[in-house]
This record gives sequence, C-alpha cells and structure tokens, in this order.
Amino acid sequence: ELLATNTPFIPIQTAENQKNNIDGLMKYGLMQDIISVHDPLFLSKLIKYYQELKQFDKRNRLFDQKLIDGKGSKRIINCVLKDIYYLRDVIADDMEDVFKLSNERYVREYSINQEKIKWEEHVEWFNNIMNSKKDQFYVITDPSGAFLGQIRYKINENVAEVSISLGKQILGKGLSQYFLENSMLMLKRRKR
Repeated sequence: ELLATNTPFIPIQTAENQKNNIDGLMKYGLMQDIISVHDPLFLSKLIKYYQELKQFDKRNRLFDQKLIDGKGSKRIINCVLKDIYYLRDVIADDMEDVFKLSNERYVREYSINQEKIKWEEHVEWFNNIMNSKKDQFYVITDPSGAFLGQIRYKINENVAEVSISLGKQILGKGLSQYFLENSMLMLKRRKR
C-alpha cells in the first residue's frame, strides 16, 4: 500500500514470515539491509534509514523504478466484486435485454455482422437459440437480477464457439475470464 501511494517507509521485520517481503524489497533495491527488531544494531540502522529518507532525491529514486502500475486498487475491487455477479440460464424475459446489448455500438463493432439487428430478426433468432440443443446461453446478472451481459456457446460435438457481450456497467473491469471460466464449469456440469 505504501509503495502504491509512493509513501516513504522503513520496512522492519518483526516476524520470520515477513522475510519474503523484505527479500523482495531488497531485490528491487528499495532497501539495502534487513532491519530486524532482533538485530543488536536495530536502532542505529533505523536512524540511518530515517536520515536517508529525509533526503528528497533518495525518496524520489526509491519510487522512480515504476514497480507499481497504479492498478492494484482496481484489481482488488474487481476480485471482491466477482462474488456479486451471477450466471444463469437465459429465459424468455431476457429477450429485450439481449437485444439492447446486442445492438450497442461497441458490441456491433466486434461482431461478424456489424449492422444493427432488427427486432423481428432478433425474436426469431432468440427463440431458435432457446430451443436449440446445440446452443447453451447464459446471462450475467447482479444480485437483484439486473441483466449485465451474456455468454453463448454454439456446440458442435467436442468443439464450442463462444460469444460474450458485457454491459457498460461491467465492461473493462477484467471480468471476462472469470465469466468464461465459470460458464465453462456450468457447461461441463450440464454435459455429464
């Protein structure tokens, strides 16, 4: 956390299980020596590091190495948020939400057919998918059941073609892999 915010700090090892962290800091040149509370030279090492950190150029050099990409907070939030999304089988009531998402400009842009989909065509396609034995269709929701995206598998024997579209609420949060892995587990369980 201190590295991520570029806050000067003096790492002090108080327990053996912190050694890996200290070794990592030393590997990247963020400290030159282990400061342990059990070291007879603890106080003198602490004072030495404190004096060095008072110098602006020394502090600046420590954080100039770009070891932190600034995305740690986002990763933590996304990891926690994964637990509040749900995958379920598509139902007839999802038809309009799937239609709206499918016609989003950013979805059409990455589709084979980039033209807007007409409602009548969508209704026919959706009903065919719902009744198909070769397609497995999941939707992504939040805890309240609000539609957030879709994942569809077109299965041909041992091969499946996957299509995934995420709503703007969850787009760009690095969740695609999570949804794909979980939908594949659901698909695998269903095929048994």
